[in-house]
Amino acid sequence: MDEKSTKIIELKNVSKAYDGKLAVKDITLSIKRGEFVTLLGPSGCGKTTTLRMIAGFEMPTSGEIFFDGQNITGVPPHMRRVNTVFQRYALFPHLTVFGNIAFGLKLKSVPSGTRVDKKGNLLQTFRKYTKDEIKAKVDAALKMVDLEDYGYRNVSSLSGGQMQRVAIARALVNEPEVLLLDEPLGRGSRLFFFHLPAAFIARTDFRLKSLIAHC
Repeated sequence: MDEKSTKIIELKNVSKAYDGKLAVKDITLSIKRGEFVTLLGPSGCGKTTTLRMIAGFEMPTSGEIFFDGQNITGVPPHMRRVNTVFQRYALFPHLTVFGNIAFGLKLKSVPSGTRVDKKGNLLQTFRKYTKDEIKAKVDAALKMVDLEDYGYRNVSSLSGGQMQRVAIARALVNEPEVLLLDEPLGRGSRLFFFHLPAAFIARTDFRLKSLIAHC
């Protein structure tokens, strides 16, 4: 495998300015499959902004972002094979742990085959996950984060560390190839966090290839 094909994320001369003030200045970075990358630096140096640009929540002022060799600079977040665990987790307080993790799966469409239209064009068809498929995926994600018995719990009853695990499971269950973690050591267990890279990437039933964290 050549060097180019091993790169899953690549930033080329990326800058981001707010009202003319640079938050990120001319960053060039390559991340390979299987790598666990940590962004370190003082407050305000652009770590979170860099993660948000990789995820698609912020557009670079200049420069380009590539995923698996393809330019994704203008691609919206929902079309990137990247998921983010935010600092504040953004869990739905009215849903159970299971409901939070299953939320994205209920909205997601997956390929189901092909069909030929009236003009003879071959078209991809899609379907929603079944309830059994959703349950199996959520149960697997809960097991990954050591919360197998917490599916029925309301998220408001959880500790900060447990909420973080739910947020990680919710991101992981959608099978991203890159997982972005924004300040993952803020509330969670350090021992649990440092166990994540090997555990996630080693799993053959998840597609995760790399983790990028802002600590």
